[in-house]
Amino acid sequence: MLRLSVLIGIVTLVWYIAIPVLLWKILQELRRIQAREAPSAKDKKMGRLEVAKILEGFLEGTGGDWDWDDFISVAEVADERLKQIQQHVNLLSEQFPPDKRGEYCNEQGREVIRRYIKELRRS
Repeated sequence: MLRLSVLIGIVTLVWYIAIPVLLWKILQELRRIQAREAPSAKDKKMGRLEVAKILEGFLEGTGGDWDWDDFISVAEVADERLKQIQQHVNLLSEQFPPDKRGEYCNEQGREVIRRYIKELRRS
């Protein structure tokens, strides 16, 4: 009888320790696989409406702290026209130098951005 209770105690101990550890390891592996296979935000290419939203946020001063910088430097865009827009707005500060300190470009440059927004919203 004593041996049976010892055996039951060992099985119970294994059940309460080994099974949770095993489940935890399985969960860790599933998370690792999911993280490796899940597309990240960086992998997503920006479409026309997303680009228009970035441009609007920049003009209105409502964009996120790094939205503009990310857009002109590292953002992936969905097509060649968006790439052209991205490259052009990156150069607006040189093409249309700002009138005041702290601005990105002058009013002519901001008008270029407004035209791009209209174009993107139309298509």
